[in-house]
Amino acid sequence: MYLCIQSGRRSDTILFHHQGGVDVGDVDALAARLEVLIIGGGIANFTNVADTFRGIITAIETYKDALIQYNITIFVRRGGPNYQEGLR
Repeated sequence: MYLCIQSGRRSDTILFHHQGGVDVGDVDALAARLEVLIIGGGIANFTNVADTFRGIITAIETYKDALIQYNITIFVRRGGPNYQEGLR
């Protein structure tokens, strides 16, 4: 499963390509090679990172079965205000 997400600065909404997110090209070809999902970003100054994580969690729950089926490993690195709450 290939996931391309784009989130708003202060939002818990994650957009996939078919919803207006970034065009990632041939999703099926990319999915065949994906083994890891990396969720990262710089250390935020003003963005409530917990809000960003809520959107990411919603997206992961949407594709949970495929992530499990393909044994995808997820790594998360995002710092900033409320990051501890976002990681819970």
